[in-house]
Parts: sequence; C-alpha cells; structure tokens
Amino acid sequence: MRQSLTRKMNTMVLVIFLAMGGLITFGFMVLGQPIVDELGTSYAVNRVLREKSRVEALVEKEIALALKLADSPIIKKWCTDESDKRIKSLALSELESFKKHFKNHNYFLAMSHSGHYYFNDRANKYDPLRHRYTLHGKVEKDAWFYRMLKEVDDYELNLDINVFLQTVKIWINVIIKNRGEKVGVTGTGLDLTGFLKDVVYQSEEGVDIILLDREGNISAYKNPTYIEANARAKQSGKKIKIFDLLESQEDKERFASHLAALDKGTQQVETFKINVDGKSYLASGVRLANLGWQCFVLIDLPKILDLKTFTPVLGLMLVLLGIAVFLISWFVRREMLMPLSRLSDSAELISQRNYQVDLPEDKNDEIGALSRSFGQMAVQVRQYTENLEDMVEERTKSLTLANQALEFSNQRMTDSINYARIILQGVLPADEYLKAIFPEHVLVWQPKDLVGGDMYFVTRTPSGRIIVVGDCTGHGVPGALMVMSVQALLKRALKTVSPTDPSLVLTELNLLVKKTLNHDPASPVDSGLDIGICYLPDHNDEMIFAGAGMSIYIRENGKVTVIKPDRKGLGYRRSPDNYVFTRHQITGLKGKVFYLASDGILDQPGGKSGLPFGSRRFINFLESLANLPLERQGEAVYKVLLEYSGPREQRDDLVFFGFRA
Repeated sequence: MRQSLTRKMNTMVLVIFLAMGGLITFGFMVLGQPIVDELGTSYAVNRVLREKSRVEALVEKEIALALKLADSPIIKKWCTDESDKRIKSLALSELESFKKHFKNHNYFLAMSHSGHYYFNDRANKYDPLRHRYTLHGKVEKDAWFYRMLKEVDDYELNLDINVFLQTVKIWINVIIKNRGEKVGVTGTGLDLTGFLKDVVYQSEEGVDIILLDREGNISAYKNPTYIEANARAKQSGKKIKIFDLLESQEDKERFASHLAALDKGTQQVETFKINVDGKSYLASGVRLANLGWQCFVLIDLPKILDLKTFTPVLGLMLVLLGIAVFLISWFVRREMLMPLSRLSDSAELISQRNYQVDLPEDKNDEIGALSRSFGQMAVQVRQYTENLEDMVEERTKSLTLANQALEFSNQRMTDSINYARIILQGVLPADEYLKAIFPEHVLVWQPKDLVGGDMYFVTRTPSGRIIVVGDCTGHGVPGALMVMSVQALLKRALKTVSPTDPSLVLTELNLLVKKTLNHDPASPVDSGLDIGICYLPDHNDEMIFAGAGMSIYIRENGKVTVIKPDRKGLGYRRSPDNYVFTRHQITGLKGKVFYLASDGILDQPGGKSGLPFGSRRFINFLESLANLPLERQGEAVYKVLLEYSGPREQRDDLVFFGFRA
C-alpha cells in the first residue's frame, strides 16, 4: 500500500508540474499581451496628458496676461480718446510694461474708432509713439480685426504658420471693452516653433505626436511636408487631414468618432488602436481647449513594450514552480505518507480485534490528532463491544424522554397560538357586523400562520360608514399583536379627529403608532403598516379615500382603475410626523365595485419563474370577476392564488376586501 500511494503521489506531482507549467506558459502567452496593451495604454494616456499640460501651461499664462492688459482702465480710456496725449503716454508705458512679461516680449493694439495698429517687439524695431499702420475693412489681410469686433466677445487664438520662415506662431487676440462697447483689440504673439520641434520632432523612438485642428487638419507632425502643404492651402477642404493617412473606412470612422468626443468634451482622454500611414499604433488624444487643437500621441507598442521582453520572467516562474513542487513532494512524503503508513499498520491490527495497539502520538498536528483518535477509538470500540446492550437501552430511554418533552412543549405552543387566533378573530369585525354595514361585500383573510398581521375594520359613524384594510409589520404572533395594537389606536384616532376625512385619520394614526410602538430610537425593531381607509357618507353619492402604501382598485363596466396611495408607510421612524396624506374624492358610486388588498397577494411567488403575482396580473384578475357575484369572488381569489403558487408555500399574510357602496 505504501509503495502504491508513493507511486501515485509521484505521478500526481509530475502531472501537476506539467499542467501548471503548461497553464503558466499559456496564461503568459494569452494574458501577457493584454497586460502589455494596458501598460501601453497607461503610458499613452500619461504621455498625452503631459504634452497637454506643457502646451496649456505655455499658452494659458500668455492668455491671462493679455486678458489683464485688455482690462486695464488706462488702455480702455486711450481706445476711447486716442487724441489725449497724457492718456496715450500712460497707455504706451502700460503696454511696454506688459511687453516685458510676455514670453516673446511683443504686443499689439488696434483701435476700433481709428483703425490704428500699434506694435512693438523685443528688438524695439518700431516707434511706440506712432501707430505702425491703419487697418481697413476692405483689405483682406485686415479682415481678422473687423471679424473679431463683430463675432468675438472675449478672445480667440489664431495660428500663423510661415512655410518660408519655418515658424509657427499663435496670436492671442483679446477684445477691449469699455462699458460694454468693443473699442479695440490687443494681445501678443507667441512663437511655438522651438516648442513644437521639441514636442513633435524630438520625441523618442516608437512615440509620434500629431496635432490636429477641429476639422482634422494636420497642424504638426513628424513629416514636415504635411505641415508645409497645409500652410500653403488657403481652403480647409484642400488641406491634408488625418483621415488621408488612414487606409480603411473603419479606421476613418473610428478616428472621427473620437475626434467628435474630444470636441464635445465628453471624455478628457480618448484611447484606441488605429493604423496610420500603414502602421498600427495605440493612439491617445486630448483636446487643447485654448488652441482649438487635438493632441494625439501615437505609440508603436512593439518598440516600447514587447511580450518577448518578459520571457525571462516566464523562465523564472517555471523554475520556481519546479522548486515549489519538489519541496511540497518532499514535505508530503515526510510529514504525511510515512506517518500514515504507521497508522495503516495500527489500523490493520484494530481490524483484527487487537485493541491493545501502540499508536504514535508524538506529532502535534492533524496526524498526531488522528493517532490519538485511533487510540481513543480502540478503547471505545472495546467498551462498546462489552456494554453495547446497556448503552442502547440507556440511549433509548434518554431519547424517549426528550421526545416526550418536545411534544409537550410543542402542544403548549400550538394551544397558545390557537388561543391567540381566537382572540384575534374576536378583535376583527364579525361576519354579521360586516354584512350589516356592507350588505354586498367579499372578504378573504388568510394569515401565513395560524395568526397574522393583516387586518380589516368596519364601523358606522353618525354620518356614514368606514372601511379600513391594513398590512402590519410581521406575521405570526408578532403580527397579531400589531393588529390588536393598531385596532385600538385606530379607534382612538377616529375619536380624536373627524372620521369624515381619512387623510386626517391617517396623519393622527401615524403619530399614535410612532409614539406607542417606536418611541425607543435604540430599539432594533421598526414597526409600522400599510393601510387604506374609505369613508362613505350616507346622503352623498361619493366616497373619500386615503392610502398609506395601499392602493384602491375600482371596477366599472368590466374595467379596473387604480388610485395610487401616498408612498409613505405609517408609524415607522422614517415616516414624517405631520405628513399630510392625499385625500381622494370618488363620485358616482353606482355600478362600481371597490377592492382593497394587502401585498400578500401581489408578492406571492409562482408560475414557472417564481415571479410575484404582480399588480398587472391582479388587475386582469379583478376584471375577469365582472360577471361573478360578489359573494363568490372569494373562492375565485383562493383558486387563482392556489393555481399560480403551485407547490410554493404562502409567502405572507393576505387580506382581500371588496364591496359595493
């Protein structure tokens, strides 16, 4: 046996090693690429956000300075009265001061009234006291100024790419307003040539950066021919777009959707795979809001991360697996197989009724516990063999006494519950009293146990009749106690407030239940109920209804309508103290049948899927009762629930009350 078990263990160890090694290799091959893709995606997202921060940090400072310049009171006043020499001197000093802080140390200012254009740069080539030239609305190169006065409310950025000078400059144009009137445009020019060379042309191998405008035109890319061609093209339709570098229609549609998402601002970063210039890239893009550009980082994953890079990790994992399997095998053989072999010999002696065995008990583990158990078993088997009949007789007597005590306790409990049912039936209205107040009615009251927490109540007042149906917290004996408490509190509420307004009765009953049953906030029990109250005045063809979590169903001409209750339970801690329940007035009672029902019917599971009976099925059922006499509709309720439930037990207490006015 020992040789067989050892051989099985060696075979199992070999199989485990081969299986685990194969699974590790397979998992490495299958799961490694998604990990590489995930790392590449994280790198792409971080890289594109870094480039975005670099661009925005560069531009936003210039925009803030230009906005502050446009908001200068001196500049505004000079634009309003250009002839004032004192203001002009102050304004030019202001402009020269801002020039020192602009990154490229230049500024411009154009006045709407005169069209005068002032400009100065780092080299002070131009006399700041004289305007450089005058803008004219009919001159094409001056159209930007008049378009801004007409269309722009705060500021805009204009990109100026000079093919011959090989420069890229952004002009920050800010509207100057004086008391709401546009009186000029000021700003600065920001040279991005060196910055873009550093970002776009100096990126590391496997990483390409491309800048696009909102229409997908290429504004910056590693291939300068695209930039030069777009700078020469005056019309946007003739410019080279990113879509011109994509081969398949699927890639074009995918890129267009991500461009649109960035433009709408639904996502901060868009990351996806795409083929550009016939090469597969992982693309990650962000929107440069101030420039109106989108910046995309194109990652050539095989050059950045390759699955083969992690091959030494796979080798190390296989080596560690081999070492672990060997150590486990050695440990199992030493700590389990050898002690089990000794136990096997001892068990063989016990099977031959030799109970005087010497079992090894030196190990303080499960094997040692097993050895001690074998020793105890040997002693017990010897004792049981010698005293079996006495032990059986003693145990039989003990079980008989315990069974008699259990039957007595069960009988006492059953008697108590039966007595509680008698008391509860005494609290609820008797059939004769029901028929005296509502001659035409149907009642189904079926607790889940012998007693339950669903209730009904009818009474007559000097001016009319009242019907109440309620579903209290819990079922069984606790539910029955709730019913008796609520019945007493309901009668008290009817004496405290006018019984002709069910909404006031609900408000008062809510306060009474909370004070009586939920006065202790530390109690784990939160008791309450769902309830519906109807009041029918004697001399009016109308009915007043108010409900707290319980609807009323009205059938007329074979169709059922539902009046929804307030979605507030009654008496719970969370129920507002002074909540005003909705008062529903129902007129034209002749020919109508009214139904109130607890959720024991609606929530009863059944059918093939075990779904609740539900309100829609309940409404259809009520409509099917149109031609059935009211006194026979209770049988129909029992029948439809029995057929729907099938073998499933009743889930909750249920009460069903229908009546004609």
